[in-house]
Amino acid sequence: SKAESLYINSLNLAEQENPTRALKEEEKVADFYNFNNRYDDEIKLRKESLLKAEKNKSSRKKINIQPDSITSQKINYKIGNAYILKEDYKKAIPFLKKSKEVANKNKDFAVEKDATRKISEVFANLGDDEKALKNYKEYVALVDSLYVRKEQEIQQVKRFTKKISDNQNRISSLEKDKELA
Repeated sequence: SKAESLYINSLNLAEQENPTRALKEEEKVADFYNFNNRYDDEIKLRKESLLKAEKNKSSRKKINIQPDSITSQKINYKIGNAYILKEDYKKAIPFLKKSKEVANKNKDFAVEKDATRKISEVFANLGDDEKALKNYKEYVALVDSLYVRKEQEIQQVKRFTKKISDNQNRISSLEKDKELA
């Protein structure tokens, strides 16, 4: 209870500071509620955060603030996950689908992958094996594409590292030639 009162105090102070800071604090408090199995409080707070994140997103474009890690797709995902933990699967589906949709639009493949997996699990828990299988296949396809993307990134880093090494060797060689000259 003492931790909760400190979190609430922190939340109130953050709201006076700026919207981005308030969102970060709300995220911490919601995680605290999740940790303590207070899913209704978590869901309520995350829904408020979702509204603020959408509002913050539109104002961020006007004043050119860089986006942070608290996004609507992640908040939707966490609300859906809280409903799953409450075993209220039917209420979880819309939030997970929204998370998946926004993540796809924003090219946030990690969240899209996680949301798709959770949707598959929810349908499996509800006994809708056809939809569970369909979403699981989408999940596998996303994992495969993420794997290919990571492999490409690794190859790019290797090429870049080799190029830097070659340039460093060339610089050393030119410096030695200059000393000899």
